[in-house]
Amino acid sequence: MNWEDEETLAWELAAREAQQRFCETWGNRKWDVFLQSERTLLEARVGLALFGPPEQQNTNKFSGYKKKQVKTITKLCDMIVRKTRKYANFGQVKISCVFVSAKSVKDRFTVPLIRVLKYDYADEVCNHRFFDSNCYMFRSWQHFLKQNKLPQCLILYPTNGIYTLKDGKVNLSRGESKRWFSTTVATLRPWGSLGLSGFGLESSRIPLVVNPVVAGTAMKSALFIARTVSTKKSMVVEGETADLEADSEEL
Repeated sequence: MNWEDEETLAWELAAREAQQRFCETWGNRKWDVFLQSERTLLEARVGLALFGPPEQQNTNKFSGYKKKQVKTITKLCDMIVRKTRKYANFGQVKISCVFVSAKSVKDRFTVPLIRVLKYDYADEVCNHRFFDSNCYMFRSWQHFLKQNKLPQCLILYPTNGIYTLKDGKVNLSRGESKRWFSTTVATLRPWGSLGLSGFGLESSRIPLVVNPVVAGTAMKSALFIARTVSTKKSMVVEGETADLEADSEEL
């Protein structure tokens, strides 16, 4: 795959626009802060990041997510709480959401990740952990890049796994997954229902929203929901990030 071919350049342009919107919505603060007693709010935030707005209405405590999605949300939140319980100050859990835009030969998809602050007393990049929707935990952003479970693809992502802005534009980096996992792309396209297809971010093999007005409306709706999820906000000044070495582990 080549970053300079016409199709890839068109995809990258669309991905950059979508990443800008993700940054403005999900990256407007460094952390969302939850008390460990606020499990329902944590689950709502994680569910929205992984699967977008629920497709069904009021069918379970997650307000419309499918049973399989509920199982994933519950398992991932259990892991997040378990990984932070021992060290969290006053029982707090701090998370944020990161999205990776990806393009393989046949598919285009968006991968959600949950970034977690493991040790509350040390907000440094080496203290950040990343969880994917398959409940794998990565000990640093660099090791997500090296040990992720993605198929071979080009990726565009927020630099160092944190949304930051320069002159109003989100800082992004290019990358490439060269691993040959058989992960089905269907498990990695939770944002297709949000109208991202209108940005050219979904595979042409999948039924897409082709009307840009409809696509834009769906995207705005999803971003509005992201803004209005009820959470306590942590106003933390963005700091410098650095490359780190660590291991990844499967939970």
